[in-house]
Amino acid sequence: SEYRKKYESILLKHGKAAEKRLLMYLKKGKIAERITVVPVLAKMQNNDAYSIYMNALRSKNERLKMIILESLGYYTDGSALSFLVQYLDKANFIECEAIMKSLKNSGQNGEIELVKLLFNKNEDLRRIAAQGLDSIKWFPKNEDEALAYSIASQKWEDVISYGPKAVEKLISLIDLTKDIGYWDIKHILGVLVKINSKEARDFSFKVLINNDGYYGDEFGE
Repeated sequence: SEYRKKYESILLKHGKAAEKRLLMYLKKGKIAERITVVPVLAKMQNNDAYSIYMNALRSKNERLKMIILESLGYYTDGSALSFLVQYLDKANFIECEAIMKSLKNSGQNGEIELVKLLFNKNEDLRRIAAQGLDSIKWFPKNEDEALAYSIASQKWEDVISYGPKAVEKLISLIDLTKDIGYWDIKHILGVLVKINSKEARDFSFKVLINNDGYYGDEFGE
């Protein structure tokens, strides 16, 4: 809210002088107080607060956990970014969105991590990373990034235009030895069928056979 932003601004302005008091609120304050001081101390890159955040992530209070995940990106020493990226492996969808927001807030280093996530095998992480990059007006630096972004954003006509290069990339996203999301496979097969190269056809039929014809509608069957 606007009130909260104004309050945060005042706390930041006087933060150094009031740092001990802010830490006391973070440790022993009511949930509303703790939630308010989390981003303030994070923007100050307070190390004592960072340790408290790590423990507080075990809290059952989802609002507190979300504000911590959103705020960790303000730490610029690299350890917070590494933690956030590792946390994605066990994060639920809402936590993933909070982490993406945090990466977006962390400047160039966060941008680098978001670009890396465009190449992740998890469809949801790719899509959220693309949305985060959209919000900071990011532009691909090379063809590999452009293709990965098009896949993550599910701009399938753009993906098809890459032809064989897209086939190679899409195939790399499907591990036939593991369970893959229905929509992830369906989207990828739809593109492979339209590109219709020998490699695309061979892999598509392999997926079809492995799944007992479950995705046969992509082949017009």
